[in-house]
Formats: sequence, C-alpha cells, structure tokens
Amino acid sequence: MSESSKMKPLVTLLSLLLIPLSACMLSSREQAGSKAAAGCTTVIIGKRASADGSVIMAHNEDYGDNDCMHLVYHPEEKHVPGDVIRFAFEAVPQAVVTYAYTAIEMYSGQRLGMPPAKFLDGMNEFGVSMASNCIDCKEPGRPYDKGLGWPEIGQIVLQRCKTAREAVELSAKLVDQYTFNGFEATSCKNVTFLIADSNEGWIMEVTKKHWVARRCPDDGAVFYANQAQIETDWDLASADLVSYATAQHWYDPKTGKKFNFREAYGTNLGDPSNTMREARASELLAPKLGKITVQDLAGVMRDHYEGKTYYQLPHNRKTRPICVSSTDASQIYHLRGNLPPDIGCVMWSLVSSPCSGVYTPVWAGYGGGTPAEWQRGSDSYSSDSAWWAFESIQRDAAPLGNNNRERWSSVGPVITKRWDNIEKQAYEKVSEIERNALESWRRGEKGTALKLLTDYTNSRLHSDYLEACSILDWLKSRTAK
Repeated sequence: MSESSKMKPLVTLLSLLLIPLSACMLSSREQAGSKAAAGCTTVIIGKRASADGSVIMAHNEDYGDNDCMHLVYHPEEKHVPGDVIRFAFEAVPQAVVTYAYTAIEMYSGQRLGMPPAKFLDGMNEFGVSMASNCIDCKEPGRPYDKGLGWPEIGQIVLQRCKTAREAVELSAKLVDQYTFNGFEATSCKNVTFLIADSNEGWIMEVTKKHWVARRCPDDGAVFYANQAQIETDWDLASADLVSYATAQHWYDPKTGKKFNFREAYGTNLGDPSNTMREARASELLAPKLGKITVQDLAGVMRDHYEGKTYYQLPHNRKTRPICVSSTDASQIYHLRGNLPPDIGCVMWSLVSSPCSGVYTPVWAGYGGGTPAEWQRGSDSYSSDSAWWAFESIQRDAAPLGNNNRERWSSVGPVITKRWDNIEKQAYEKVSEIERNALESWRRGEKGTALKLLTDYTNSRLHSDYLEACSILDWLKSRTAK
C-alpha cells in the first residue's frame, strides 16, 4: 500500500458499509440511558444507485440537547488580497472570492467566544455538500491549543470548492497544514467528513494529524454511523499514514499483513449502537439499489427499527435507532448533474427529530431572505424560534419516560399525517417550480429563475413554521383534556 496521495483502485459498493458522521455530542437527556445515544447517521447513494442518476446524501445531525440550529444563507463575497479569517486558534488567509452557501448552524454556549465559524452541515452554490460524523481514534488529540475544527473546515471548503473532489483535497491540505482540532464538540475529537456533489460522494476519516479518503462507488452506497470504516483500500491518504502508525507500534509491516487503517487507528469498533444503524440502513436501502429516491432516504432518517422485535416507540429504547430525540437537524441532499447546479441541487432541510418534522427544499441557487424565525433561538426555549417549535413538538409527542407509549399512540399518527401531506404536496410542487425555473434559465433569465426558487423556499419555510405552531397549539389542547 503506497503512502502517497495517489488514486487507488475502487472496490464495489456494499463493501463500504460505513458509520461515522458529523461533530456530534451526547445529549444530556440521553446520558442516563447509554453511550449509544451519541452520534450521527449518514448515507451516501452513488449516481447509478439512485432512481434518477443523482447523487443523494442524507444526514442526521445528533449534536445534543438544547443545541438550537439556525438555517443561515451566506452570499458570495469579494475580499481584499491579504485578508485573513481569524478562527479560535488559527488565522487562515482569505480567498479573493468566496462562494455562496446555505448551512445549518448551531447555537452553542460552549462555542461563544470562538468566532466566527458555526457551520455544521450545508451546501454551496455549486451543489458541494458537507456533513460530518464523530469517530474514535488512537492518535492523541490534546492539547487543543491550535488547529481547525469541523465548523472552520466546513466553512472554508464550502466557500472555496466547486466539486467534491476539490473539497476533499482542500480539507486534506487544511489538516496537513493546521491539524484537526475537535474542540467544537467536547466528546468529538476525531471526525469523518462526508462530502458529495452531483457527480460523486466521498468519506474522509480524520485524526489529529492524519486522514484517509475513499470515493463511494457510483453503483453503491455508504452507510455510516460513528466508527472508522476505511480498511485496506482507499483513494487518497496522508503521506505518512502508514509510517506514523508503524512508529506508534499500531502496525508491523514485518508481519506481511496489509495495512488496515481501521484496525491501526480506530478504537471503539464494533459497538452495536453503530453496527445496528449501519445494518438497518443497508437493510432498508440495499434491495432498492438503482432505484433509490429522496423519499426513501427520508424514511431511513426517520427510522426507529419499525417492524423489528426490538422496536420501541420514539424515543424510548434500549437500542439506538437512526432517529433519536437528540437529532437536532436532518438534511437530504439531492444532487442532479443533468440540470444547472442552481436548480439541480437541492438540500431538503429539517430541524429537530425527523419523525415529528417536515423536510423543506432549499436549492443551491437560493438567494437568502430566510424568514427570521429560522435564525432565532438559543439554548433555552424561544417562542419565536422555528427550531424550538419543532423541538417542542417532538418533546411533547414523544416524551422520554413511562408515558411515551400512550402519548405517541394518541398524537403521533396525527402529526405524521399532517407532515406527510405537506411533504407530498412539496414534492409535486418542486417539480413544477423547477420546470418553470429551467424555462427562465434557458431564456437567459437567470435572475427570474433563482427568484422562483428562493421565493418558494422562503414561503415553505414560513408556512412550515406556522404549521408547527398550529400543531403545538393542538398538542396543548390534547394535554388540557
């Protein structure tokens, strides 16, 4: 196995059953239950494994309790040569032009005083989409007095990259130059970047100073939770990946055994909380390879092992499902290369637990003007915050405790039906909006096309928030009775 950053031969699809996602923390409400409550889930579908030739990536951001998420649009900007971005521990030279992107960003008290990056997951104007999962590795991480964290790297990449491959290569350069610092989540010191565009998807496993990356097969999928998964075959890697492991006595080349990154660097491997989520995503999606849709991914992100003997109503459980009470946001990136990126790349975005919320389309060509309620809220309840409206629904409808079964059985089906109807209408309306936008685009009226997309997104965001408030009022009336 070469240690240089050269392309390596690919292995077919389902050998990539993976599991780590973004920088995710253990929810305080979950701590009494199990360590298994921590961590995110991500799925990447190759372009020949989807129904329409698109790359699809879905991600549940399980950051933690009371970690309010905002939906934030960042416009394209021009900068003066010599400008720098001053992060918590590093000053990074600024690009002359930074691209527009829309992101789910966290309000987190622990990050106050560590400006400016708050990015967690998002997509830029070229359809480059990023998320991350925590993993555990042997490489020492402390002291945390230098380096870039996941929000910093995510922000830089979406501001500067036009393709997923560029995003992987830039992430590698940033880790090589500055090292990776996991300070943005106290329980997440190593991470996997999950990166996709309309052509391909990648996983990139990162320690303090090292990284290894592998491309998702076009005819396959990646199912990822919170453990290192890249083994003996990869496409790109740190120059000293093998020699460092050898020096640390994690690998002995004299044995003649092929170097295995997962075995050499990884820890906490084989935890059922990871392997069960990974296997569940595979169980639901592998039979559909070649015809997987956005709706299929939405079902997986909402899954609690329905139909299994170990299923428990959301969110009381002994097993750790894909959808949990500490899921703060969920995104499904539908990335189509047969359309201009502004129109063909859509981030279906949802806040709080997917089982009690609704996905809203945000296009790569989105122009901002995000309704104010989607940018409000902190770590305590806010009545005018979209995140807290959706979070309050899941806490009321699926409370942690002995009354969970009765409450969810009573109100859950009603909530699910209301959101299902709205999502079904949205899928149909999106097709119409995109046809009209494409007609304007082809006439050379790009501004008109992007306005159609932006106006519909903002209208849906606001109406979904109002519907959430209506559901909350209904839940209160049910409690009063």
